[in-house]
Amino acid sequence: EMLPKLLPKFLENILIISLLVLSLIILLIGFQLGLQHVKIGWIFNSSSLKIPFDLIGGEQKSIKLAWMYMSLPVGIFLLILVNIELILKKIILTVNTEINFSTDKNKEHLGV
Repeated sequence: EMLPKLLPKFLENILIISLLVLSLIILLIGFQLGLQHVKIGWIFNSSSLKIPFDLIGGEQKSIKLAWMYMSLPVGIFLLILVNIELILKKIILTVNTEINFSTDKNKEHLGV
């Protein structure tokens, strides 16, 4: 956070936008790899997590690992949405410095 503050405002914004775009590319690759991981997860059953159908007279049924693996692409997708929001905000602030986005009141209270 120190380096951008030493640069002129325009260069600071360009540096931050390029870092956000780089992180977006990494997140997109992670999302793609996460989806591949989920596809493989449908093949294997969990050895410890089972649905207790034996409580109602059936047999315990193993859960497919893909259900647990889905947390990875879902979480990365949410990070992608936040990243896109940050990129758009920074581009808008770079092009038009007069726009004032609303600030988070909790951040102001904490002094962050």
